[in-house]
Formats: sequence, structure tokens, C-alpha cells
Amino acid sequence: MHWQYTPYLAPLLIAGMASFALALFSWRSRQLAASTAVCVVMSAVAEWSVVYALEIACRTLPAKVICGDFEYLGIATLPVAWLVFVLQYSGQGGWLTRRRLAALYAEPCMAVAFISTNPVHHLFYSRVSLKFVGSFTMMEVVYGPLFWVNFAYCYSCFLVGTVLCFRAFLKARDLYRGQTGALLMACLAPGIANLLYVSRSLPFPWQQLDLTPFGFTLTGAAIVWGMARFRLLGIMPVARGAVLDGMSEGVIVLDQHDRVVDLNPAAERMFGCAARVAVGKSVRDVVWQNLRATAIGADESIEAHDERANGDYRVTRSPLRDTAGRIIGSVQVARDVTDRKQAQRELAASEEKYRTLFSTMTEGMAVHEVICDDSGKVVDYRFLEANPAFETLTGKSRDSVIGHTALEVFPELEPEWIEDYGRVALTGDPITFERHAQTIGRSFRVMAHSPRPGQFATLFSDITDRRQAEDRLSYLAFYDELTALPNRFLFSDHLSESLTAACREGRSVAVLFLDLDRFKEVNDTLGHSKGDMLLKVVAARLAQSVRESDTVARMSGDEFVLVLPNLSQPTEAAGSTAQRILSALSQPFSLDGHEVYITASIGISLGPKDGESVDVLMKNADIAMYRAKDYGRNTCCFFSEEMRAALAHRRDLEHRLRKALDNHEFQVYYQAQVDGVTGRVFAAEALLRWTEPELGEISPGEFIGIAEETGQVEAIGEWVLRTACADLARWHASGLRDLRVAVNLSVRQFERPDIIQTVERVLADTCIPASSLELEITESTAMRDTDRAEMVLRELRALGVRIALDDFGTGHCSFGYLKRFPVHTLKIDRTFIRDILSDPNTASIVHALTILGRSMGLSLIAECVETPEQFRALRAQGCEQFQGYLFARAAPAEEFMRILADGMDLSRWIEPEFPAAASTSDPLAENHVYPDSDLVTEPRFEVVIDAN
Repeated sequence: MHWQYTPYLAPLLIAGMASFALALFSWRSRQLAASTAVCVVMSAVAEWSVVYALEIACRTLPAKVICGDFEYLGIATLPVAWLVFVLQYSGQGGWLTRRRLAALYAEPCMAVAFISTNPVHHLFYSRVSLKFVGSFTMMEVVYGPLFWVNFAYCYSCFLVGTVLCFRAFLKARDLYRGQTGALLMACLAPGIANLLYVSRSLPFPWQQLDLTPFGFTLTGAAIVWGMARFRLLGIMPVARGAVLDGMSEGVIVLDQHDRVVDLNPAAERMFGCAARVAVGKSVRDVVWQNLRATAIGADESIEAHDERANGDYRVTRSPLRDTAGRIIGSVQVARDVTDRKQAQRELAASEEKYRTLFSTMTEGMAVHEVICDDSGKVVDYRFLEANPAFETLTGKSRDSVIGHTALEVFPELEPEWIEDYGRVALTGDPITFERHAQTIGRSFRVMAHSPRPGQFATLFSDITDRRQAEDRLSYLAFYDELTALPNRFLFSDHLSESLTAACREGRSVAVLFLDLDRFKEVNDTLGHSKGDMLLKVVAARLAQSVRESDTVARMSGDEFVLVLPNLSQPTEAAGSTAQRILSALSQPFSLDGHEVYITASIGISLGPKDGESVDVLMKNADIAMYRAKDYGRNTCCFFSEEMRAALAHRRDLEHRLRKALDNHEFQVYYQAQVDGVTGRVFAAEALLRWTEPELGEISPGEFIGIAEETGQVEAIGEWVLRTACADLARWHASGLRDLRVAVNLSVRQFERPDIIQTVERVLADTCIPASSLELEITESTAMRDTDRAEMVLRELRALGVRIALDDFGTGHCSFGYLKRFPVHTLKIDRTFIRDILSDPNTASIVHALTILGRSMGLSLIAECVETPEQFRALRAQGCEQFQGYLFARAAPAEEFMRILADGMDLSRWIEPEFPAAASTSDPLAENHVYPDSDLVTEPRFEVVIDAN
């Protein structure tokens, strides 16, 4: 960056340092009002001055533009900070709410944002250029429309602040008038300086220099001088705003002829008369015209009622004397006594109100006196008063109870009512209680207190509905609302008691955890109402299948738990009970004309053998239940330690699997795929391998399912996709340009909404053409949502990506869907390869698939070819592409490159006399189809995640 020295630099740097010093002084004096705003103003001036000096010192245009952009951090902030200071200085800081302050700073923030993005829209300045002024260069700017909008906003803030300063000058008195006048003159300096710069009115060469920072530096000096010399901001110059304007009492200043000299805001609000209208007029014409006054003593104090505002005021008049003691006017101070007068009126009417309340209140109320025997014991009480609500709640009329005793009105009254009320009347201690009155059949909440010795008053309300609701909630806290069976809380109590008794008596307790199989299908097909009906019937059958001492509970959804306590032979008893339950549930269920069949899986744990606590027994029974589901459902399974170990192993694998990808424990192995005609390796299947540092090699059959359930398969699958594409890119770079890569998408990957974007991103990152990528999905994946599957596959094909359908022939994919799905390749499932030599039907199916693939223009790959006999039989059926241990085992990428280099010699597996021999001795010879010599498939390279 090139620099130049100009005469402008020194003054600007001096102004910047001076402004920074003034900002620092203001910050250290921040206990004074408005000093923080002064600090912001001077900080903005200091930043403006220093960056402006840097702009002038730069010789190149880009550097000047950058400095010019940074100047606006101070320029845009300055006018609003100045306005905030003036508002606080002039005693109007209360106007500055957070919302208004945010609105003031919104435009400066937008101005900074627009100038920082000006190269995009050129709305703040349309052109900048260098202009030579003597021996140095200056930046000349052609401003855009946004600059003038910001210019108008800044000047509006500055002019409003100047007007507020001028108003403060007019209101100030004595010492403060001189200080405020100095501030007013100082605040004009930056405005004049900026106008001279914008209008280019200064003589050459000073017309290129913006003198505004110097003007604000002078302003800041004047403010700080007032702060240091007179504590200017500690004592507000406009004392009227701090005293009279803040008073809650109305103050009216009158001259000798009772003409209004001044009103404070409180008086304006009280009497509805603005000061600009009242000043100079008689107080009786502008203030007292709506008042009706009443003398309450001396002439100096009266009470008045404002008929317009319906308010009451107490007005005190005091003489106003000059320094010689002569009366030159008076001051009237009005206090609002509306609340006091209203309280008096309310007090006068309180008895009537309480009588009305007593008569209309919804709570029953009655006053009584107690009746004692000779020993002083309360034996009864007499009714003295009762309100209408008492009649409604008790069914007894007022006339029938007044003067009568409680036992006369309620002969069967419980003794505790008389005892509690007597204690209140004799001791004076109030009580509150809730109780059910048997004589009335209702529940009440009663508050009783003693207004005088020997008497008590009761206030009571009917809580019968609430008590019934509480009883209902109490029931629901321990019982299931749908089935009326105990819930998990009550079940836990029963199990805990049974387990304690079993440990004490040396017997056993059995826990049966039952889960209905495929209950969700009932809800989905028949609706939740039918599902609820089914749960009720299941609960009834469970209760009929156990002893009375056993507990049947519903845990949640379609899960039930049973406790069989006090068992001497727990295994036999639990097993027979489970079989009875399975037999009972095997009978059809009739649900409003719908006949439903359902089964259950039952897990059994025995205490204290399988656990000495409720949680452990429940957890173990749950583990056994899931093992029963693994065994095929509709069965029971006892818990064993092997199950716990298997679960612990699974959880350990899940924990380790979450870290495997970050720890780089995965590796992709490639297994060759061979052209059955030429013997050339044309593709590979990538197999995911996991080598855990502590556990060693882990079979994909163990961890792929866990990855699917936990969702980690999405990240793992994307890693495999990216790794395979990266390997392909390296092989392309080594000269193998004809290879293609195919990646198997898991169900969760395929159903992700961003699968298309993920594939596009990987292709772009690895720089391979889309035609070199083939994605595989299984039949089951495609059939989960056929419409969405077709849409996604077509979008992938539109990218240029090839599609393969794996495990073909084992799922539910019809030929109609095969026609709809835009696939390129079919992979024959291993089950057909395994049985091709032993099952003629399998050979026929393979032959049919071959014909189908050819007729539809699809490639066909036979997986898991392990013996020469399988290879020859598949060739006889017309298969041309093969994969399996017969040709090569899976190997890392580097070793796979050597397999590609060596090629395949198929002659050792093809018998010279094979066609003739097959025609005479091969039981499948009649199904053989030999490929034509010109049917050579296009070279492919495929990568597939497989559980092997």
C-alpha cells in the first residue's frame, strides 16, 4: 500500500486523538446523566477522524474506498448518538424506550450494510475516482440515491437535536443559561462545517477536506468542559423538567391579579387546560371554570370538585414574595383527593354493599351462638342468621333455622361438627376444613371464625363435584382408564410386596411381560376405537386366565404385565400360565362384526433368581419378551443370563459404532465381478468392513442392523458413497476410464429428502461423471412407497446415474413395478444361485429372469457364485456376469487393483465337452441357453454395501 503526506493529516489525527480523550473522560464520568451518550458521540468522531486521515494518506483508490466504507461506522452512528445525548441533557430521556432506540439505530445499521455491499448494487455511490490536488491525490465520489437518504436522515437527527438544545436554552435560568448557550453555539459548528464540505464552498485546496469532525470535536470539548467545571450533566440545566414537570401535584403560578403565569404538566392534566392557552388569563376563566369549590377552613385551603373529570382536589394557596418581602403573586398547589373522597363514599355505602353481598353471594353463610352444658362443654349451637345461599346449599329455609338449634334442624348431625365449631367460638381461633355432610349427602369446604366470644360465623361452599373429580383422579392414578386394570404405579407396589414376601418366605414370584403382536395393524385397518375394544377384551381374557391372587396390569399401549406371587415351582407355574394366556388369546375376537385374530409374545422373569428389585425383574422380562418376538412371536420365553449378555453386547456394539466412523475404523473391500464370456473383471462389489481396536473384525451381520435402527447407517452410507467415488476417481486417473461405481443405498438413505442433493454433492466433490455411478436399492426398499421411489429413481436417472435393483426375485416387486422403475441392472439373489444345481424349478426361474432381462434391455448379474458347477450351470442358463468367491474374495482397494491387472482365466472352470455333456447327463440340460458370441456387456464398476 502506497502512502502520501498532506497538510490535512496532522489536524485530523489531532482531532481524532482529542475526541478519543474526550470519550475516555466521558466514560470515566459515566455516573453523570447522559455521559454514556457523550462517550458514544466522541468515540464515533474519533473513529471518523482517524479513518478519514488514513483515507487521505492512502495513495491507491481501492485503499481509499475501504477506508471510506469504514468511515461510515462513525458517520452513521454519530447523528443518532447526538440526538440521544440532547434528549437526556434536556430532561427528556424518558422518551427513549428500547423500542424507540432500536428504531433510531435501524437506519444507520442499514446504511452500513448498504455501503458494505455497494459493489453489488451501486446505490450508495455510483462511481469513485482519484483526483489530484496539487502533489497528492484525493478520492472523488459520485453519490447514489441511498447516500442522500442517509444524508437526509442524519441531518434530520442533527436538526432535531439542535432544536431541543435551543428549547433548553430558552427554559434555562441564570448559570444554566450561559452553559446551555455555549452548548447551542458549539452544536452549530459541525453542521456549518458539513454544509461547507458538501457544497464545496471552502477555498482551494481546503474544499476537498471535510471539517465536520473538527466541528464535533469542538462540540465535545464544550460538553466535557461543562461536565468538568459545573457538573453540567449531574445537575440538569432545565430544573423545571426535573422538579415541576416531575411533580404529581398540580402547580399554578399566579401574578397579583390572579392571572396565570405558568402551569406544570400535572396541573394541565388535572384541569384539562394547556399552559399556552392559560398563561396571561384569569385563573377563574381557564382553571376554575369547571370547579365547584367549598371552603374548608382558612382561605388558603379549599376542596373543589371537577364536574368535567368527576374528580376531587384539595387546593392550597401560598403567597409568592420578592426579595423585599412584597407579595408579587401566589402559587396554588392542587392535590388529587379523588381516591380519599371515593373511600369516604364507599365507607358510607359499605354496610349496604355487605348486606347485598350477604344476600347475593353464592357461598352459604350463617352466624351462630354456641350452647354449653353445666361443665362448659359445647353441646349444640343456635342459628342467628343465614343468607339465601345457605337455603340453596342445605335445603333448609331461613325461617326454619333462625332461632333453632343445629340438632333440631339436623337431628343426625355428626358430633365432630359441634366440636370443631365450639372450639372456634370459645378460643377465637379460625379453622378451615373440608368434610362430607352425611345428613345432606354433600361435601363442603368450610371456613369458620369467631366475631365475638361465644359466637361463630361459617362461610361454606359446595365442593361435591370437585371431590368426585378428585376421587376420579385418584382412581386414575392407580388404574388404567380403558381396561380398569392396575397401571404401572399400582403394579410396581404389588410386585414390590410380592417380591419382599417371596424373599422372606423362600418362595418365588414370576413376572410375565406380554406384548400383542402386530397390534398396530388393527389400529391402522379398523381404527383406534376398534383397537381400544380389543384391548378391553384382551384385559378380560387375561384376568380370567390367572388366579385371584395374581395381578394383571396394563403398562402402556398394547403391553400388559402379570405378577404371579407365592410360587413353589415358578418355572412350571409361569410356563403353564403363559400357555393358558396364549391359548385364550388364540380364540378370535369379535369387534362390532369384525372378526380379529391376534397373538402375543410373552417374556418371563423369576424373582428373586432373575432379580431382587422391581426394575431388574421388569427389565429382564422385557428382554425375554423381545427374544420371544425374535423366535417368531406367539410364544413365551424365560429370561436367561445369555440374553442379558447378548443385550449388553448389542449395546456395547451400538456405543462403539457411534465412534467408529470418527475413529476411521471402517474400510471398504472390493470383490471382483467377472464377464462370463471374456473372463475380464469388469466391476466390483464393495463390502463394508469394521475392525474395532478391542473387538477385532466384526461381522456386518452384527452391526448393519444396529446402524439401521439407530440411524447411523445414513452417515456410514454417505461415507461409503464418498469413499467409493474417491477410489474410482483415482482409478480413472490411473487410466481405467471405463470403470463404473455402484453404491447400495440403505432404506433410511433412500428415504432421506435430500438424497438427490447428497449424490450431486459427492459427484461434484470427487469430480467423476454421473454416468460412472450406479446406485443399488433392494426390492423391499422400492416397495415401501412406490410412488416416491419412482419419483426419486427418475430424478437420479435424470442426473445420469445408473440404477440397479438388488435381491431381485425375493421381494414383492411385480413386473408392473419393474416396468415403472427406471432401472438398468437386475441382481439375481443368492438363494437362486445356491439351489440352481439341486432344484430344476430354480434353474427355470433363472432362465426366465435371463430372458426377462434381455427383453427389457437390462443387465443381469449372478451373485455369490462359489463353485465351478454353479458357474457352468448359470452360463448354461444364459447368465453372462458373475460374482463370488469362485473368482476372487473381497480385498482392499490396493489389492483389488492387482486383481484387475491379472484378469481372470475362466478356462479351468469350463469343461471342453460341456455342451455335449450337458445335453446327455446334466439334469438341467433341457433348460440350458448358451450366450451368443456377440453379446458382450458394457464394462461396469459397482460398489455395494452388503451384510457379508
